[in-house]
Amino acid sequence: MFFMDEMWHNFALFTKEYHLFCETFLGGYIHHLPMTRAAQERLKAKHKKNPKATANRMEQEKLEQCNFIYHELGEKTLKKWYSEFPKRYTPDFVNSRRRPLGHAGT
Repeated sequence: MFFMDEMWHNFALFTKEYHLFCETFLGGYIHHLPMTRAAQERLKAKHKKNPKATANRMEQEKLEQCNFIYHELGEKTLKKWYSEFPKRYTPDFVNSRRRPLGHAGT
């Protein structure tokens, strides 16, 4: 999931293109809702208390996301996003191409 999260965050920064994509393919704008530190801590506590139930819930959420992508964007997109791209764009690959903080973009 690293890849998809990273790419979606980057895509959302290009607001015009992101907005057009959402309107065209998803029927409306999808807001980015980052997980707060408090929510991260609650998830960690739930996982510590019942790791199996937490893993099952996260797996169910991933399945729902995949089903949505499959039905809205098609099988080719689902395979590309969740099979091809993660192999090509590993965390090491993505991190090796980050610009240093304070870098003026071109």
